[in-house]
Amino acid sequence: MKAVDEDCLICDFAQYYHIYDYESLPVRKQAIYAWGLPDDSRIKKAMSGREYALSDLLLMALVDWVGNMNWQYASVNSKHAPQKPQSLMKLLAKSATGEIKGYTDAESFEAERRNILEKINNG
Repeated sequence: MKAVDEDCLICDFAQYYHIYDYESLPVRKQAIYAWGLPDDSRIKKAMSGREYALSDLLLMALVDWVGNMNWQYASVNSKHAPQKPQSLMKLLAKSATGEIKGYTDAESFEAERRNILEKINNG
């Protein structure tokens, strides 16, 4: 975690644990505290490549869904329907709207998994 973004780790330790000098702690305690950080902490988002917490992404998806439902209702029941609303998720969460891959068998999934892990391990 320290190698990914030490500033995020420092901020998270200060916010969640009120620890302002985490390096004064034994390494084991640092690891325990880091492991206990919530999924929406800065360092965990940085490590996973997410810009937003899962709850924020779900709220964006909900806003998009309600906007589309409202637009569909207006276009069916009105001659002057407004334009289709823009997707909040597409505007804000660029990394969340990437390509979605599907696999037809376990072998292709495992091959892709090995490629991803190899990329992570090689930096």
